[in-house]
Amino acid sequence: MPRSPSRRVPRLLVAVLAASLSLAFMSLAPLATARAAEPSEPLPAPAQAKVDAFLAQLKAGKVKEAYDGAFAGTLMSKKQAEVEQAIAGTETGLRYYGAVRDWQLMETARPAAGFAVAIYMVRLENAPLFVRFQLYDNGARWIVYNVTFSDSHDTAKTW
Repeated sequence: MPRSPSRRVPRLLVAVLAASLSLAFMSLAPLATARAAEPSEPLPAPAQAKVDAFLAQLKAGKVKEAYDGAFAGTLMSKKQAEVEQAIAGTETGLRYYGAVRDWQLMETARPAAGFAVAIYMVRLENAPLFVRFQLYDNGARWIVYNVTFSDSHDTAKTW
């Protein structure tokens, strides 16, 4: 005996809804995985200390001190015009994006012995900033070789 159209429609509707919900949950799974992802390799403790000090100074609103501490005794400390430009740009960015609330390590890499890269998401009042630190072990100590900011996650993914 053929089924009546009224019996088939609810079953079809249930099947479509079930498929839609399972697709929705499958599309959310990578987001949950990305949030829980751990950095690939931890930074060496002295390099991590440099990054932590820099970000803590930014959170305290001490931008100049953050750069002075990060670049102390490095080639960058001799490039005053570039350091002052970085300080001014960071101060402008913090005025625009708001105060630093906290930060989260997104990714690390050790492409060579004595060289490390760490990318952080810094949570500010109005938007996140992504910060890439390049650190170098000069044989005597770890130094901050480069600090790069971006307000685009797409840029941070391609660093």
